[in-house]
Amino acid sequence: LSNNKLINFSVGFEFIQAFTKNRRDWNFDTMEKNDDLRTDLLYGIHFKWSYPIYEKAPQAHYYH
Repeated sequence: LSNNKLINFSVGFEFIQAFTKNRRDWNFDTMEKNDDLRTDLLYGIHFKWSYPIYEKAPQAHYYH
């Protein structure tokens, strides 16, 4: 967190790799059997701004 608690940015890179295949025996959009194994890749950049919400601290009253 920053000192003023308002400028809390982060930037990241994500990469996901999956080895997939069809779950159905018949592929209806191409009207043929498809048993191929595929490698699906997903990648991207994300920007994040985090705005923390703090509750006010209770005032302490001490009686002697």
